[in-house]
Amino acid sequence: MPNPTTADDDEGCRFANISRSMGAAMTSSSENVVENMIEAVLVGGPSDLPATVRTQRLPRDGEKVKIHHRGGYEHFERDGGSSTSSPSPVVFRWTTRTRVAE
Repeated sequence: MPNPTTADDDEGCRFANISRSMGAAMTSSSENVVENMIEAVLVGGPSDLPATVRTQRLPRDGEKVKIHHRGGYEHFERDGGSSTSSPSPVVFRWTTRTRVAE
């Protein structure tokens, strides 16, 4: 699985940043990396954001996701009602769009 901080998809969207609320770094062991990842779904934002970008595996402690899309960034934040212990994907809701600085 590609690293979500650098992966490009075939629709031209790019993960620009994933913020973590806790400062703990993930270990290099593949077992810990898998354990520290969750299924996430990005809800809201532009209607032309590709479906391939809306479902992701993200760090368990991630609170924000910033997606590069059409010359700007789409910002998503973890929904407060989402649980990382549930088998359902964690919901990240769209909050704002910013433009790329030139």
